[in-house]
Amino acid sequence: WSTDAYGQDGKGNPWVLTTAALASLLYQAATARVWQGPLSAPQLAAWRAALGNEAFEGSVSSFIAAGDAVMIRLRDHVQIDGLHLYEQIDRTTGLQYNAKDLSWSYTEVLLAMR
Repeated sequence: WSTDAYGQDGKGNPWVLTTAALASLLYQAATARVWQGPLSAPQLAAWRAALGNEAFEGSVSSFIAAGDAVMIRLRDHVQIDGLHLYEQIDRTTGLQYNAKDLSWSYTEVLLAMR
């Protein structure tokens, strides 16, 4: 598929389901902080590198804020389509395309919201 994740330039597009899965991971990390306490220095460094944010604090509230930011950004892209969830979001136009109403996308969004 020339417009799929391994298209002509090889850069691909964000997928709704993986975007929601990222938010879910961030919310799970917030829960882990409640039960396991603060991150160690190496753990914090790894999260900062993964998120590309050297100012990330690694606190419960910062993980929740990061998850919320991902979900808000996702909402901004899907609300134009009446909150229908497609497979991908075009990285250039920001519009959704490919498989409309992909059940896996809905599943990941609902899992992130629980």
